[in-house]
Amino acid sequence: MFSSWTVRLLVVVVLITALARTSAQEVTLPNGQALFDAIPEETRPVFIARFKSVVRFQGTHDWQQLYELLARPNPKLKAEFVARSKKYDRADASYVLEFQPDHLTKLPEMLEEKYEWIISGCAKYQIGRQIEHHHSSMYAPFRDGNWYFSEVMINIRCGPNDPDPCQGKLSGTKK
Repeated sequence: MFSSWTVRLLVVVVLITALARTSAQEVTLPNGQALFDAIPEETRPVFIARFKSVVRFQGTHDWQQLYELLARPNPKLKAEFVARSKKYDRADASYVLEFQPDHLTKLPEMLEEKYEWIISGCAKYQIGRQIEHHHSSMYAPFRDGNWYFSEVMINIRCGPNDPDPCQGKLSGTKK
């Protein structure tokens, strides 16, 4: 489903998010205000375009294009990433179809990265022939003058007392 690199990044994102809660700037979608207004105005159009592209490329399995937008790409490993990802281009695979963010968390500024955000919300996945909705997140650092992203990843829930807020969405079999 997800590469080992993606799983490691997810663990890092979850840990950073947990550690940064006290010093992070959180933005929840308020009445009538665009969620991405929290992104610096001078980089917001590029952020939105690249965010939408990551979701689209992940859903259409355009691994070549997706790799160019990943948060930690290594040009030497692009062919390996594409080949490994193509193994999941099958009928029983899990992949994101849509991602509707409703929350941003700005992580504390790091020396090497001016801005870092966690984007979370509900994502629609095709898992085999089923359509499911899961609370999901993406990591978005700004570095080298541009925005980069992780893949959309399902947030890990902590048991029955931590229900997925997106499970109330309609789901069913793809026709």
